[in-house]
Amino acid sequence: MLTVLYNPQGPQPRVRYKEGVKGLRELQREYEVMGEDILQLIGLDAFLALHDPSATEEHRSGLTERARKIRAIIFTEYPEKTPQLPNLETRVLPLALMDVHGEMTVCGNRVAFFSYESDMIALEIH
Repeated sequence: MLTVLYNPQGPQPRVRYKEGVKGLRELQREYEVMGEDILQLIGLDAFLALHDPSATEEHRSGLTERARKIRAIIFTEYPEKTPQLPNLETRVLPLALMDVHGEMTVCGNRVAFFSYESDMIALEIH
């Protein structure tokens, strides 16, 4: 039965792996220019432990230039550190509910998984 579903001539998923702040920024730039809405689950405290939020100012301005929505569920113990963007809709939940050490971002036909455990790494499926 699986042979019927197998289509070697059809579109195949592309998987990419990125490391560090440079890899994160590369993916962010790509998502900034896409026109689709963005859905995210973010472990904000783990992200902030590895990355200075002032360094993401360029990314934030790139996200607000497009007419699209960004919807995020943010897990943090510090709700006051949640980014404020005009096109960002957030729900903030405590880490006690789910201790998240990464991020999942969906935009168009892409999904990216980020780990903020000890270093920034990302896996994107397109």
